[in-house]
Amino acid sequence: MSWKSCPFCVQGSCLFGKANMQRRENNKGHRGYRHPGVCLTHEEWIMAMSRGTGPGKPCSPAMYEVSDWSMHYPKLWEHLVEELFEDGTRRVVSTLLLMGEDGWMKACLNDRAEDRVAWVAGKSMEDCLDALESKLNNGNMEWRRQLPKQRSR
Repeated sequence: MSWKSCPFCVQGSCLFGKANMQRRENNKGHRGYRHPGVCLTHEEWIMAMSRGTGPGKPCSPAMYEVSDWSMHYPKLWEHLVEELFEDGTRRVVSTLLLMGEDGWMKACLNDRAEDRVAWVAGKSMEDCLDALESKLNNGNMEWRRQLPKQRSR
């Protein structure tokens, strides 16, 4: 099966073909398919799997649309969207994970710039977000060190 049988590959808009060309996947029948047995060196594999880190301009919180959520939780909002430290150096934005378990809502704030995480729990999502906001404001967040990622072999 040739990649020319996929109309999207021919147009250049096939996501499977793009993933093949970036060597992120290997989808048979799409542009960039590599026959099994073609091995990449470790360095080629790392380059293919890593995301580009172009020199894009950092976004400021002002570039995002103001909402009730961003007004009610300003410190949390700043953690999630601020891409610059006070001294002007680039900052990796934090991520927020929300989940429900055993009748409790739980939230995990991952401060990727400092390699640390903080967990809070509450009976509702608003309780979790209020707890995160108040702990960020008071400076008494209980941070835990983020464990280094293990390389699988």
